[in-house]
Amino acid sequence: MNYNFQKLKKEAIIKYLSLDKYKYLNDNLYKCDTKEYQTIFNSFYKVRRNANWREIFYKYFESIKDTKDIKYEDIITYLYKETGNVEASFSSKVLATINPNMPILDQNVLSNLNLKIDGKTKEEKLNNAIKTYYKIIEIENEMLNNLQIQKFIKEFKELFPEYELSNIKILDCLLWKSEIK
Repeated sequence: MNYNFQKLKKEAIIKYLSLDKYKYLNDNLYKCDTKEYQTIFNSFYKVRRNANWREIFYKYFESIKDTKDIKYEDIITYLYKETGNVEASFSSKVLATINPNMPILDQNVLSNLNLKIDGKTKEEKLNNAIKTYYKIIEIENEMLNNLQIQKFIKEFKELFPEYELSNIKILDCLLWKSEIK
């Protein structure tokens, strides 16, 4: 038998980071109104909401996918008004899908950056989510100046050129799937 450890290692990272799903989502963004796209998006980003919520979410996603200058606060505010939920994480995931140079906000990223979203009311939580998202942008932009992070990104791009990931997306992978503390 012929074993290729490098190939096995690469395939394990692809599977662990779900890079094939991520590539599918980017390559098929303009099909986000299809059942297949939504199923893969739900799987990749762990969307576990009811059918009514998903209908609102994907209808909105479809309506904004061509809006390159859409802002995080536009998305989170719309979803809040329509669903009554402060969807900090899913709002960032829609934005990052439309614009791969925007970061993801989720519990792992928040934890790794020592941030949290709080508020006594939903409105306070909404406002704090928006502020926190812009804090993530600030922190991640600073992190991109770190030589160790730059080396990681360079090596990642060399190992996975077929995925054409932005620097922010690679940093998201590091923050999303790692404990950096």
